[in-house]
Amino acid sequence: MRSSTRRAYPMQMAVSTRRWTIADWERLPRDGNRYEVVAGELFVTPMPAPGHQIVVQRLWEALIPYVRRWGLGSVFAAGVDVFVGADEVVEPDLAVFGVPEEALPKRWKDAPTPILVAEVRSESTWRRDVGPKRHLYTSGRINVYWIVDREERTVRVVQPDLADAVIADVLRWHPAGAGEPLEVELSGIFR
Repeated sequence: MRSSTRRAYPMQMAVSTRRWTIADWERLPRDGNRYEVVAGELFVTPMPAPGHQIVVQRLWEALIPYVRRWGLGSVFAAGVDVFVGADEVVEPDLAVFGVPEEALPKRWKDAPTPILVAEVRSESTWRRDVGPKRHLYTSGRINVYWIVDREERTVRVVQPDLADAVIADVLRWHPAGAGEPLEVELSGIFR
């Protein structure tokens, strides 16, 4: 009669993780997921929910006439790759580039650094939006980063070297070159 004994295996943990690069990112499938590389880490996110997209669209609609009026550049909602540094790429919910549409390069990789980016809170991305992506945006010298919280009905305005401002009523943005600030009633964005 043989005794039944189990062999104990020690628990193994990964000692290091793979560092992702732009070259790795370029080989990923275009399958409807959002792929981002921040500080060598790959983030994969499914497409946003309808409520999320509605808020992005309302912000985009508020920005377009203002940016055009003052000749500030181009506004894009989702689907735009923002390259920050040599090996980091993100896809913010909204980005404003300080160049007109006709002056944008053929590839996002060659586009200038945006003057404004916005991320709308979702449960799947919240921690990275306020952590690694926040650090990337501020260290990458993006002038203004809006963290939009649909649940709290606020926008956190993040700027390098300044204290954050949490806005619950009127969001103001006054970039260089504009004769007056943009003022957005957040009640209309979150309706």
